[in-house]
Amino acid sequence: MIFLEPWVAAKSSNGLEAQLKIELSKNHVLQNLEWTIIASRYDQDDILLQIKDESRVAEVHLTWGNKPDTHPQFPSTVFYPSFEEWLKTQGTD
Repeated sequence: MIFLEPWVAAKSSNGLEAQLKIELSKNHVLQNLEWTIIASRYDQDDILLQIKDESRVAEVHLTWGNKPDTHPQFPSTVFYPSFEEWLKTQGTD
């Protein structure tokens, strides 16, 4: 996969994965999905997840809180039907 700056491919995502798991409330849309972190932004707290056994990806903005957020909207998450569809949105913000 090719990523446009400021995105970079995830090499070791253990810290980001641990942080995301801390932030997910029991009602968050990612809670019952299996996923893998495939990229992160070096200029913001955003990560890109590949949803296991699906073509969908999810862009997530980490809050860096130390517990699950009380509102299931956070960390904010946007799903895309595929990596290719997500890639089309890059460079538009």
